[in-house]
Amino acid sequence: MSVLEAPLRGISQIFVVDSSLTGAAIVGGTALYSPGLAGHLLLGSAVGSLAGYTLCSAPIDEITCGLWGYNSALTSMGCGAFFVHSPRTVALSIGGAAVTAGGVGGLPGVFCMG
Repeated sequence: MSVLEAPLRGISQIFVVDSSLTGAAIVGGTALYSPGLAGHLLLGSAVGSLAGYTLCSAPIDEITCGLWGYNSALTSMGCGAFFVHSPRTVALSIGGAAVTAGGVGGLPGVFCMG
């Protein structure tokens, strides 16, 4: 698995599938509906994967399987769907994706019983 496939695998993980080909198909289908929304989807997954690696020191296996990209992709899609497209919306999308990844990274500490 390549690190460059991580954003596409993150998108496919929305539907509990571990495949970069499926992620590319989802991005393609979304682009048929709205190219801007597809951009938010891909950007969010990429930012989530990057944030998992840099901010949360996530294991590279989790990142390449897409586990750090799917929540961030959904957050970015929400920003793209509910706000008028502008540079501020893109900034909100990027920030939201990073905060979502950070939140996911913090969950094991909250629920750890040891």
